[in-house]
Amino acid sequence: MTETATLPLWLWGAVGGVVAEVLRWYRVRETLYEGMPHWAADWKYWVVTVLMIGVGSLLVLMHQDSGTRMTPTLAVNVGASAPLFVSALLSKAPEVQDVEPPRHCTAAEEAREE
Repeated sequence: MTETATLPLWLWGAVGGVVAEVLRWYRVRETLYEGMPHWAADWKYWVVTVLMIGVGSLLVLMHQDSGTRMTPTLAVNVGASAPLFVSALLSKAPEVQDVEPPRHCTAAEEAREE
């Protein structure tokens, strides 16, 4: 923790996660006149939200343990980016289409092709 930090850095990471959630609600604000989104009433949504905020805190701790010099601003940034980090980890690699393997020529075959 730095000397100027007023909160533990892992807590600043949690603040970043909360900021990300507030931004999500900010994006849906214009549709709230139609009623609350269906997912807002689902307890599973809120469990995942709390878990993601926790992941943000854990990522801050991981950065600290790896020797990264953390500031409160950087910790908020890491906490807010936790959902992106997790979704990148969980996404599967794109499928590779079947392609014909490269043909290896001998030196004599290369000379004939020229």
